[in-house]
Amino acid sequence: MSALLGAAARLGARRRGGACRTEARGQVDRSAVDGVASDVVAALPRNLQLQVRSGTMFQAMNLGSVSCSAETTEVYIPQVADELKPTKNCEFRTLDELFEFYNKYAFEAGFSVRRSSTAKSKDGFETIRQELCCRKEGHSQKHTALPKKRKGIIRTGCLAKVAAVKRCGIYVITQFMEAHNHPLTTPDRVHLLPSHHQVSNATKCLTMELGLVNIPTHQQISLLEVQSGGIGNMGCTEKDIYNYERDKREELKGHDGDMLRAYSFFGDVVIFDTTYNTNKYRLIFAPLLGVNHHGQTIMFGCAFLGDESTESFVWLLNTFLEAMPGGSPPKMIITDQDPAMKIAISQVLPNTFHRYCSWHILNKFSEKIGAVKCNEYYDDFRSCVWNSEMTEEFDKKWKEVVEKSGLSDNGWLQSIYDIRASWARIL
Repeated sequence: MSALLGAAARLGARRRGGACRTEARGQVDRSAVDGVASDVVAALPRNLQLQVRSGTMFQAMNLGSVSCSAETTEVYIPQVADELKPTKNCEFRTLDELFEFYNKYAFEAGFSVRRSSTAKSKDGFETIRQELCCRKEGHSQKHTALPKKRKGIIRTGCLAKVAAVKRCGIYVITQFMEAHNHPLTTPDRVHLLPSHHQVSNATKCLTMELGLVNIPTHQQISLLEVQSGGIGNMGCTEKDIYNYERDKREELKGHDGDMLRAYSFFGDVVIFDTTYNTNKYRLIFAPLLGVNHHGQTIMFGCAFLGDESTESFVWLLNTFLEAMPGGSPPKMIITDQDPAMKIAISQVLPNTFHRYCSWHILNKFSEKIGAVKCNEYYDDFRSCVWNSEMTEEFDKKWKEVVEKSGLSDNGWLQSIYDIRASWARIL
C-alpha cells in the first residue's frame, strides 16, 4: 500500500511539474498538494475509498490511517465510529466514567491513555478539571549513558487529548484534539498497550480457584486464552497474570490466607472476646471471630495480650485492620461490657456499630440478681430477650417479669435496660 501511494505521489508530482513544497519559504504549496491528492486518488484502485483532509491528509476507510508528509510532520486521524468519539459538551458523572469512555475510544483508535494535568478546587479536596492525553504526549528525556536495553520511542510530543471541567456537579468535555503525530497501533496488538490490559475481577477469582487445585500458572493462562477466544481477548497479558500472583503471594506472606479470604466475604460482623489465663502462658487470648454462610464459626485473627487495658486493645484493633484486605473496618462488632474495650473501639472504629453480647449479659443474672431469683425467673427473662418480636413487646414483657420477681429496685437490671438498644435482639 505504501509503495502504491509513493508511486502515485511521484506520478502526481511529475504531472504538476515538480515537488509540492515551496523551497523559498519552507512551507507547503496547498494548490500543489491538492493536485497531488487528486492524482493519487485517481491512481488508486476503485475499492480503496480515500478522503482528503485539509489537502494534506489521506484516510483509508478500510485501513488504519494513511498520511502524507508536510514538512516531515505526519498527522494521523483515527478511524472510529462517531458514537465512540468524544464530543464537546458531553457529560460524565465521575472522572472514572470519563476515563473509561476515552480509554474505550483509544482502544478502538489504537493508542494508550494516561491522566495528564489536573486542577483542584481552592480547598484542595475536589478535582474541577482534568486532562486525559495520549501516552506519547511530551518528550522523552535524553540519557547520555548507553541504555542497558534498547527501547522504542515512548514520547513523541503527541497533542491528542480530551479535557473536562466540572460544572454543576458533573464533568463536561470542553476540549477534544483528535490528531496524533505517530502511527497508531494495529488491532491485533492494541491489547498490549498499558491502559488496555489489566486483570479483571473475574480473572482474579478464576486464577485463585485454579491455584487452589494446584494448576500451574502457564496452564491457567492457556485455559484463559481458550475461554476468551484468543490471547488478544483476555484483557491482560501473561506478565499481568504472573505479576498478580506474585503480588498475592506478597500480600499473604506472614498471614493465614484462609483468614484473609474469610474476612473479605464475612467480615461485616466481628465478635471480639477475651479469655483470661486459660492457657499455659497465663496470657489473655483475644480471638476475633465471625460466622460464615453455613452458620459455622470462623476465625479472622487472634492475639495474646499482656493486659486488658485500652492501649492493648487499641494496638490489637489497629494491627488487625492493617492485616485485613484493604484495611476495611467491620460494620458491626460484638463484645462484652468491658469499659476499656468500649473506649478502644470508639477510637479505632468510630464508624462501626458496637453491640454487647446478649449471652454474656444473660450469664450474669445468677451473680447480679441472686441464685434463688435466677432459678425462678431466668427462663422468663430469657424468653423476653429471645422471643420478643417488637420493641413494645420487649418493654412490656421486661416490666412484667421485673414486677413479678420483685426486682424493681435492682440497679443492675435497670442499667442494662437503659442500654437495651446495645444488646437486645430486636433493637
